[in-house]
Amino acid sequence: MSLFTTRKISTPLQKQAMMTNDNGTPLAVDVFRHKNKLIILAPIAGITIEDINVAISDDILTIKGERKLEEDVSNQNYFSREVSWGKFSRSIVLPISVNIDKVAAFYKKGILRIELPIIEDDRSRVIPIIMDEE
Repeated sequence: MSLFTTRKISTPLQKQAMMTNDNGTPLAVDVFRHKNKLIILAPIAGITIEDINVAISDDILTIKGERKLEEDVSNQNYFSREVSWGKFSRSIVLPISVNIDKVAAFYKKGILRIELPIIEDDRSRVIPIIMDEE
């Protein structure tokens, strides 16, 4: 069984999460704990599950995909261009230990939901401090 180590985060998740996109538009995610699971939600409308890839390496979860534009429209014909098309990638440092053997991902109504079971670290303990009277 593979485990992630528990890590204290000194900066907000937004600063530790890395994102790249051809258009420079971030892939928004929510990361939260619900009962005994770490949940990651990412709205990725307009994509089929064949165009999404989720992977975990060390203590980093990466979401990759591509939002494909079906129509060939020249830039001069746009009145407004706010939607991000093309490849994207978002990496998230996992803030707590999870069991990667039981991770599940679901895609429904344009929302990617990743559920990561939390492992309570039984090996951690409080270490008493002894006063050294020199």
